[in-house]
Amino acid sequence: MIALYILLAVIAVIVLLLAICLVRTVTVKPTSAVSAQIPKADEKRSMDYGKSLSKLVQIETISSRFDESRDKFYRFHEALEEMFPLIHKHLEKHVFNGSLLFKWEGKSHKDPILLMSHHDVVEASGEWEHPPFSGEIANGAVWGRGTVDTKASLFCFLTAVEELLAQGLHRTATFIWPAAVQKNGAAKAPH
Repeated sequence: MIALYILLAVIAVIVLLLAICLVRTVTVKPTSAVSAQIPKADEKRSMDYGKSLSKLVQIETISSRFDESRDKFYRFHEALEEMFPLIHKHLEKHVFNGSLLFKWEGKSHKDPILLMSHHDVVEASGEWEHPPFSGEIANGAVWGRGTVDTKASLFCFLTAVEELLAQGLHRTATFIWPAAVQKNGAAKAPH
């Protein structure tokens, strides 16, 4: 008999939970996300971004524990300086062993924002649909080593800051982001 009471109690709890879910489903109003409109991309701006990222991808920045030279990373830095002149004029920049650290001083030092990225890549072994350092633009995408991990994120950070500086924006918070070179020891990496 006790088992029957327990079973009835479990069924009652399940029915109650289902009733609560049904009432909430019927009474919850949709948010504005339901009708949000995403603006159509500016074709020229998108192509300009793609061409700029392509230039960065074309600079081979393979990091290996067997190659101590940092010359290729300094060439990459030179390309960044050409592409982002306002950043290099207005932000504090530190270069160490091929890595970069930028600091965009804000009005407040409370709660600084850290954006992280790196600009080295692992070896480009295996078969590639597009050459790994071609930066080829095809099918609406930039192809090559670093387009996903992680020259693209570095490019996005720098582009956003460059555009904000061009608009004369002054930050309340301090932004700090390293663009590091890591010593990759991986023999193969997915692409």
